[in-house]
Amino acid sequence: MSFSSSTVLCDRCHATLVVDGPSLPPVAQERLRNHDIPSDMETSRITALINQTEPDIARYELEIARLEDTLATLKAQRDKLKRYQSEYKTLLSPIRRLPVDVLLEIFSNVCSGPAGSLSMPRTRERPRDHCVITATTLVLSQTCSFWRGVVENSPRLWSTLAVNLAIITDVEGDRIEALVQLYLTRSASSPLTLDIFAYDYFDNLIEALSVNAWTTLELLMDQSCRWRDVSFELDCNIYNGMAERDVGINAFRKCMHLQSFKLLHQHRGHFNGTNDLFTSPFLQHAPALHSVTLQPYDPDIALPFGQLRSVVLHRGSYLLDIFSLLDKCTQLESFEISTYWVDDLASALSQPREIVLGSLKSLKLTYSRANHVSAFFSALKLPSLAILDLRTFGDGDYGQSLKDMILRSSCQLQEMVLDGAACRILQVTERLEYAAQHPFGNPAVEVS
Repeated sequence: MSFSSSTVLCDRCHATLVVDGPSLPPVAQERLRNHDIPSDMETSRITALINQTEPDIARYELEIARLEDTLATLKAQRDKLKRYQSEYKTLLSPIRRLPVDVLLEIFSNVCSGPAGSLSMPRTRERPRDHCVITATTLVLSQTCSFWRGVVENSPRLWSTLAVNLAIITDVEGDRIEALVQLYLTRSASSPLTLDIFAYDYFDNLIEALSVNAWTTLELLMDQSCRWRDVSFELDCNIYNGMAERDVGINAFRKCMHLQSFKLLHQHRGHFNGTNDLFTSPFLQHAPALHSVTLQPYDPDIALPFGQLRSVVLHRGSYLLDIFSLLDKCTQLESFEISTYWVDDLASALSQPREIVLGSLKSLKLTYSRANHVSAFFSALKLPSLAILDLRTFGDGDYGQSLKDMILRSSCQLQEMVLDGAACRILQVTERLEYAAQHPFGNPAVEVS
């Protein structure tokens, strides 16, 4: 039995494709399932039918190949036209009308944001996220040739780096070290903002660095003359290793542009007795330094105290050391301390003193017990204090000592956040514009 099949190839000329051939009747499924064996006569007939279909199949294959070639040509022409269309649309894109200085401002905001121009993760939701590196500036430079020219000629876009030394292993270290070197090179003489830390994917500081990580750290330390804002968060063993390797000993003596410095490490471990990395010569040539964060506070750390305007301390445990620090910081405008134990309360109370900080405008305290706060307030006179944020986590009442300090200072508080124990002092703060209360462990809620 024969059949004719036609396909319209062109809507304009109505050309058709006609293929004639024998029609094979379908095999009954029951015969296939029952393992039916054809007779000799039926076998001969089936073989003849199969042979008759071969030329038709060949004709179909030939036409399919020809049509596929035609379809491929049409698709290629369509894709080319789409590309041309996209390119013409690009010419009309609003972003092309932005002046270079506006484009640079946008890039600058992107590269100075939380991700920075180069960022390695500190925390992550999944272990495999630990090695995800965000190279924002590099991505911008690969968008198009015009952007590449703008970005590569703007050193400040390459100057914000968050480097996790823990992910610079002996396996991946070469590539990451090269990436850091690229950023340092392209940042030219632009001041650097660096966040240097060493957290593994369990969110713990590691105690030892790979060879490539040490090399990368040395690269960053060698750029100390360009530091503007720098943060170190490393284990004590690494700080001791820096001293042993002479990594940074000279770096801290030439920080001419340094404005903000953070030195953080976990409470376990101690600096070696021979570690002079942070002692007498520490930042002695940092004339622009005005902000320091230390965790924990070590009184042996030598800083240009007289020029500091902002100090943040975490886990300082000796009041006398903190009083000594405040005595040296004569230009201090903002002070924040978080500590949960005081080891020398009796000694501090037995040595009455008055520390006058005439420039201090903002004070934030977090102590575990009210008597620690009372001892702290008893030594202070803060005539310029305008903002006070205070939290305690234990029993007791420091309200009277706070009231006495405010009256003694004759300060005009404008903003105050307290826990409930001290709300009585509102009557001595006539110019207060905002007051809030700390519920235990919760954000502040407005009380007046």
